[in-house]
Amino acid sequence: MLEALIFVVFPFCMLFAAISDALSMTIANRVSLVLVVTFVVVAPLTGMALSEFGLHLAAGAAVLVVTFGLFALGGMGGGDAKLLAATSVWMGFNISLVEYLVTSSILGGLLTMAILVYRRSPLAIVTRQNQKLRADLAAGDPEARQATAGQDRAANAVLREQIAQIAAEMAHLVEKVEGKDSPILRLVPPGEPATSTEGELSLADRIRALRAATSS
Repeated sequence: MLEALIFVVFPFCMLFAAISDALSMTIANRVSLVLVVTFVVVAPLTGMALSEFGLHLAAGAAVLVVTFGLFALGGMGGGDAKLLAATSVWMGFNISLVEYLVTSSILGGLLTMAILVYRRSPLAIVTRQNQKLRADLAAGDPEARQATAGQDRAANAVLREQIAQIAAEMAHLVEKVEGKDSPILRLVPPGEPATSTEGELSLADRIRALRAATSS
C-alpha cells in the first residue's frame, strides 16, 4: 500500500502542477503542501532512519531559501519556488537532488524559450482576444461575461478529464507492477466499466476500462 501511495501521489501532483501551470500560469499551494505532508507521513512508515529523514527535510529547506531568493529577485514564480522545494524533500541531500535541479533548470530554460517563441506566434493573437473578453467582462459587458463563462467551463472540463485519466492510468500502472496482491484490486474489484448519465466515467470505471483495453 505504501508503494502504491508513493507511486501515485508524487507523479499525480507533478502532472497536476504541470497542467495547471500550462493552462493558468499558476501552481496552487495545495500541490506543494500535499507533497510535503505525504512525505512526512509516509517516510517514517518505510523504515527511513530519523537522521536521513531530517536530511530530506533539510534539503527542502535549503532549496526553499534559494528559490525564494530568486523569487524576490523576479527570477521565478512563487508557485515554482514552493513546488521545487517540496519535491526536493523527496530527493534528499544526494546526487539525485543535483540531477533533479540541473534537469529542472535546463527544462525551465527551454520552456522560457518556447514561451518567447509563442508570444511572437499567431496563437498569441487568440490569447490577447481572450484577455480582451475578460477586460470587457470586468467592464460589465453581458456578452463578454457569457462568452468568458463558456470558455472557463470548457477549459475546466478539459482539465478535469485530463486529471481523471492520468490518475486512472497511474493507478492501473501501479496495479500491474504490484500484481495480484495490489490493494487497488481490492479497492476497485474487476467488472465492466459503467458510464454515468452525463457520459463521464468515475475513476474506478476508468481503471476497469484500462484493464479491459490491456487484456483485449
